[in-house]
Amino acid sequence: MIDFEDGMKLALTESYRLQPIDVPVTDGIGRILAETVFSPVNLPPFSKALVDGYAVFSEDAKDKKAIHEVIGSIPAGSFPTTKIERGQAMEVQAEAPIPKGSDAVVPHDYVRVLMDGARVGILKKMRKLENVVAAGEKLKKDEKILDAGTCLNGTEICLLTMAGIADVKIFPPPRVGVLSIGNELVEVGKRIKRGQVWDANGLALLTSLFELGTQPEYLGTVPQNFESLTKAITKAKPCNILIITGVVDKSRKEILVKALRELGVKFYFNGIAVQPYKSLAFAKSGQTLIFMMPEDGFSILTAFETMITPVLRHMMGFDEKYRSTLDAILESRLRKNKEYHLFQPAIVYTAHHKIYVKRFGHLGKSDLFSFSKCNALMSIPKTSGLVKKGKPVKVIMLKPFCELVN
Repeated sequence: MIDFEDGMKLALTESYRLQPIDVPVTDGIGRILAETVFSPVNLPPFSKALVDGYAVFSEDAKDKKAIHEVIGSIPAGSFPTTKIERGQAMEVQAEAPIPKGSDAVVPHDYVRVLMDGARVGILKKMRKLENVVAAGEKLKKDEKILDAGTCLNGTEICLLTMAGIADVKIFPPPRVGVLSIGNELVEVGKRIKRGQVWDANGLALLTSLFELGTQPEYLGTVPQNFESLTKAITKAKPCNILIITGVVDKSRKEILVKALRELGVKFYFNGIAVQPYKSLAFAKSGQTLIFMMPEDGFSILTAFETMITPVLRHMMGFDEKYRSTLDAILESRLRKNKEYHLFQPAIVYTAHHKIYVKRFGHLGKSDLFSFSKCNALMSIPKTSGLVKKGKPVKVIMLKPFCELVN
């Protein structure tokens, strides 16, 4: 039985970053950039007004009594072809380019309109580039916009589209197959007979895979015989990862292991020193990673969050193993078996401007109901037998930090 840290290292070593692909920038949301992006243009591409007003030459507006001739107007979306001379002004809308010869914009509030708009009096001394964004002030051509490894969200997408970038190179989502084994299992939505149950674990994994941003594929349920297993596993070869559930007893696992070995699958470990999923096994067939999951929903979801999630994130270009981790103060002491790494369901909450964590529920196979109320998993190393109250512990967040119980 392998230790958790060694098992994690093996799984990450045998995983691989997916080949980057080019996608429309709007399809890159939530993905990791595979290359550094440089701006093809200046931002803004022209000097523009920040407010509605009149574009003038600032040296002409040193005297509050200055009168300017108005020679035209510039609406947003147009580009001026007329150059203003000394003593002239042009009305301009916010975000519109200012004309040549001007270097400041006087807001309407500081202008007195004369002669039905043919002249304006400037009521404020103006400085150069006041109420103006100069061309290239925000970003210059060939300047770096985003580093490789950046996760694209709305802000990053906005920056890219402002520079006119229509396509980006990202790490694509892994293709993940979910296969459930057992004569008693029926796909959700189909009628069951006495002695059968719906494949809730398979559906739970699909949901978790969707949330993580992968490309999940439900391979259905198969009977627990050698021929059916071999056929189903062969179909999963195009997948980057195959997750197998329903391995509930020794005889079923022996049939599965035999089928995998017949197909030339290499096993890296068949059991791991982790509570609650010590029966987890890891193998590889060509470029397809294979995880054989424990038997119950609680253990399956815990194994997915703590062991499989880091592998999937590595494939998708993420550097961090988990979506969110933190240190929290243990509310009450916790005793565990020193032979196993423990992932304990927990609730993280804030109190007195500090972050605390309390144990919630047990590690029993039927404790999925308690687990559904948790927002975190405590990660307690194998060598720790007793963790005292008030000590900091590592926590893997399962839900957004804003959902902390206060």
